[in-house]
Amino acid sequence: MKRMSLIPALLALSLIATGCAGAFKDYGQVRASREATDMFEGGRLPADHRYYYVGPGSEPDAIIGIAPGYTLKSRLWKPVDLNDATLSALIRTMTRGLSSGTAIWGATLMDKDGRQVGVWYSPGETTTLRVTEKGEVFVNPPRPSILDEGISPFSPMNRELYAPELPRVPNR
Repeated sequence: MKRMSLIPALLALSLIATGCAGAFKDYGQVRASREATDMFEGGRLPADHRYYYVGPGSEPDAIIGIAPGYTLKSRLWKPVDLNDATLSALIRTMTRGLSSGTAIWGATLMDKDGRQVGVWYSPGETTTLRVTEKGEVFVNPPRPSILDEGISPFSPMNRELYAPELPRVPNR
C-alpha cells in the first residue's frame, strides 16, 4: 500500500524536475579564465567583439565583450569604443575604491553548448547569462552582494538588474 502512494509522489517530482530543466535551458556559463584576465590587463582584446560596461562611468562594475554573431540585449550595459586609452581608464577607475586583495578577474562567457559568446572582466565574483537560439545574449551585472553592499537581487527595485527582460515594478 505504501508503494502505491510513492508512485504519485515520484511522478510529481519528475514533472517538477523536467519543468525546472526547461526553465534554465538557455543559461550559459561564466568560466574564470587567466587568458581572459591577461587579455584585458594586457590590452590584447579581440578586435571583432563589441564592448560594454555596466555601472557608473567613474567606477564601472564590469566590462564585457560580445563576439560577432551575438547581440547583447540589455538597457543596463553601455556600449564603449574600447581603444587602449579607454580600456586603461576603465580598468583604473574600476579598481579605485576596492580594498586591497580584491581581485579583478576575467572570464569567458559560454552558451549552453560550450561555445564562447564573449569575455568578462570584473571584481564581481558572480553573474549569470542566458543565450537564446536567436543569438541574443542577456548578461546580468555582477551580484550586488559583492558590489552594492548586500542589496537583495530579489528586491522589486532591482528586478531590472537581474531580469532585464521583465518589466520594472513601479514605486508605490
